[in-house]
This record gives sequence, structure tokens and C-alpha cells, in this order.
Amino acid sequence: MSYSARAIDGTSKTVAPTYRIDSIAGEAVAHYLTDVIPCPVGGIRPSLGRTELVTITPLSFAGGTVTPGTAFTLRAQVELLKARRHSSQRSPDMPETVGSLLVLGADQSKVSKLLDLRFADALEGRAFSGCYVIQLLPPPVVTVAGNPLLSLPATTTPASPVTLTPLEVDLTEQWVTEGNARRKLGDARIVVDRGEATLDALIADGAFLSILAYGKAANAAELYRVTGRDGTERGITMLPTYHWQIYLTRVGA
Repeated sequence: MSYSARAIDGTSKTVAPTYRIDSIAGEAVAHYLTDVIPCPVGGIRPSLGRTELVTITPLSFAGGTVTPGTAFTLRAQVELLKARRHSSQRSPDMPETVGSLLVLGADQSKVSKLLDLRFADALEGRAFSGCYVIQLLPPPVVTVAGNPLLSLPATTTPASPVTLTPLEVDLTEQWVTEGNARRKLGDARIVVDRGEATLDALIADGAFLSILAYGKAANAAELYRVTGRDGTERGITMLPTYHWQIYLTRVGA
């Protein structure tokens, strides 16, 4: 669901996660919205005090490219929960910043007359969904049976790939600790809705999964197979929710 805030010129502007904050009170920053929370208010029209001018640029992500829109300016009450904080995990060159902006909603006839815009620094907030194209490549379909006695191979036709919409993609090596030892579960892990593909289709002999990162050429896709191919806990886990957790082994790895 999208929400709209009131810009300083009185117009309605959509605000959404991944939008970039370019400046706060005239200071150039590079923070990103991580959440938009509607705040219900009573019958009175709220007014904001001690506001700062905040400039925001809409960002859209498609095909591996981030495209900026037209920047707009809001009046906001600014709360910085962590401002340029560094620690053993964050250096002074990459400080941690977390905060929120309280702004007026564009439609003051709604109960949620205020919007709480949560933001974070680029390391935490610059995140875009749908960064991978994942396809299930079923085994080829035999159209003409072969004859082993005559050394005639079967004629096959490639099956149509099935595009999967992942809820989670982790392309790092997957390990589990068992006592004092570690066992490798795969080279990658994905989580998909069970309605995306059946267990039989995922572990079929000759089936593969193709993972292509947006921005790369189509021939740069990585090929994987389900670890173990047996549908047991080692290869595919049935999560308590309606999802498959699939461990993958890179082909040729």
C-alpha cells in the first residue's frame, strides 16, 4: 500500500520505502526510507512544530537499474535515533544513522493524518526487491522414444522454463553445525511459496534452477540443482509457513 504526504507547495507526493533523502535542514545526506507508518489522529487537524525542510527523491528499480524521479520537499519533525554513530562494526567513514520523519499526510480527511517515515543510512536502507530472475528448468520432454537395441537415442524437446518469485535469496555457501563438525548444505538457498512449484518438479531428475542477477547478460545465469535431489531435510525443507526452503548446489561446483 502506498501513502502520500503533503509537500511544501501543497501537492500530494507518494512516499515509499527505498526513496532517498537528499537533504535535511539544508545538509546533504544520503539516507533511505525503510518504512512508512500511518499515525491515526483524532478529529482535529494536526500541526507540526519545529519542523525542518527535507528533500526526498523517489527511486524505482527495474531491470537492475535504479532510476531517480523528481525530488520534492516536505516539512518534517526530525528525530535522529542514531546520528553518525560508529563502533567496532562501523567506522567513522561509514557511520550508522537511523531516524524518522513525522510529516503531514496529503489527505487530511483520513484518520491517519500524520505519517511516520523511518529511514536509515545507505548500508542499511538502500535495498531493492526483485534483484534476481529465478527459473525452474524442467527435464526435457521425450517426444520420440529411442531404441537401445538399435542404438537410436530418444528425441527430446526442451520443456518451458517456469519463473519463480522468491521471497528470499542467499547466494552464499550454506553450512550447518552438527556437534563438533560442520556440514555443507549447498552453495545457495532460496525460499519460495509452495504454490510456485511442486516437490516432484523441483527434485525431478534432469531439473535445474537458473539464477540470473539483474543487470547481467542472459548467458551469465548460474545453474543449480537441488542439493541431494531427494526432497529430504538436506535438500528441501517444508517450513511451518506455506513455503519451501531450498538448498542448491551449483552445477560444476
